[in-house]
Amino acid sequence: MNKHQRQQFRIRQPYCLKRSACGRYVLFNRDYKPLGLEAQDLPGLTPRVAAELSDRGSDSVNEIYLYNDGCNPAMSATHMRAYEKRLAMLAKVQAAPSSESAAESSVIDSRPGESPFSVLGSAFEVLRPRNVVPELSIQNELAVREFRSRV
Repeated sequence: MNKHQRQQFRIRQPYCLKRSACGRYVLFNRDYKPLGLEAQDLPGLTPRVAAELSDRGSDSVNEIYLYNDGCNPAMSATHMRAYEKRLAMLAKVQAAPSSESAAESSVIDSRPGESPFSVLGSAFEVLRPRNVVPELSIQNELAVREFRSRV
């Protein structure tokens, strides 16, 4: 990746997932800016799944980092493949929240020609506005403000 592509990756791709006080998850980019417009419920996100998603193997369900400076996907193909597997698993957790055993199964394989980024984009409604009930929008805004105040 060239410098511009790395910068775009930093801005547009998920870096971490954090749980708010209300129990919903917000996805953040590398600059800790929220991606998307809504916090998500992820009831299938167990400590075991969190450990598989985490770049560090941490089983914390409150804060999950998908990569760090030592395994930055923008720097090598090997790191990118590992990151894509984490994204695919995250999309699988979101797509099947009621089935804990499905969420805890091994990382799904990417289909040829299909990027986990596209799956994740639809799963988290990344950068897509939605018509939601005003109360829900307020709750999501409060979750985002809570995270911004911590950074």
